Amino acid sequence: MDIVTISSFLIPWLPVLLKKAGESAVSSAAGQMGKDTWQQAQAIWAKLHPKIEAEAGAKVAAEELAKNPDDPTWKAPFQQKLTEILENDPHLKAAIAEILQETEDNQADTSIKQQVGTVTKGQAVANMKDSTAINVGGDVSGGINAARD
Repeated sequence: MDIVTISSFLIPWLPVLLKKAGESAVSSAAGQMGKDTWQQAQAIWAKLHPKIEAEAGAKVAAEELAKNPDDPTWKAPFQQKLTEILENDPHLKAAIAEILQETEDNQADTSIKQQVGTVTKGQAVANMKDSTAINVGGDVSGGINAARD
């Protein structure tokens, strides 16, 4: 399990998870980052939070990151404490891995259909929801499948 991935996933949610932000921030964050992502963050935090609270260094780092999620000063200590917590509790590590795996399984089944609205001077303009845009170059016609690796 990659600690950088877990911490990078949790850190933006810390202000909300630690209740350092109001309910409007929860709605806004869930809207921007997605309801499924918010539910995953809550599930991971429900498992992890008691251990974070019990470990003074982890608690301080989490609280500081909740105030300023972009502060690099606290990311390394938070990651180190997460590593220690998970290495010392294999059941917790397995539970978090299971939550992450469920999400990966759900994302693997996701497909996005997009319909092009306008083509002007060789550039297609279309709308997408809950997806990431990628550029497809060259001359294209017919059905096109573009995937990101």
